[in-house]
Formats: sequence, structure tokens, C-alpha cells
Amino acid sequence: MYKVDMKYCLVEEEGIAKVYFMNDTPFTYDTIDATMQEDSSLIEQALHNPTLTVEIIHQKSDYLIKEDIHPLLCNVLLHPESILPDMLK
Repeated sequence: MYKVDMKYCLVEEEGIAKVYFMNDTPFTYDTIDATMQEDSSLIEQALHNPTLTVEIIHQKSDYLIKEDIHPLLCNVLLHPESILPDMLK
């Protein structure tokens, strides 16, 4: 069973973003609006989480696809407390 978590991270090309991880592997992200970019609590969270690039997220996503375990594209069993990207809500 896999668990998907979300962390606010600094994504070099985007600023602070909601990054989704499956078992600590980043695989996609959602951008946040300008007001949220300036939220001090989100900035603090982002400083404590990994700094990523869009390229790294794409590489990790590609790896999950090749392994047939990408949580958005493959039929994988997810932990009930998993947090899925905004596009799926």
C-alpha cells in the first residue's frame, strides 16, 4: 500500500508549490496563488522541506510511470489517508 502526502516546497521555477509525494518520491505539484506565496506559515513550511526543480519532479514522475506505480496513472492501492492533487477533487 502506498501513501500520497502533500508538502509545501520551494520549486525553483514556480516559487512555493504544493508538491505531492508517494512514499517520499515527488511526482507532481500544484501552483499556489500570489497571496499564498506570501503566507509566512507556508514560507516556514517550505523552508523545512526539500527544494526541488520541475525537472526533478518530472524525472521522478517518469520513474513511477516506468515502474507502473504512478498513483494518478496506474492502478495502485493507496492508503486511505492519502492526499491527492487538486485536479482530482
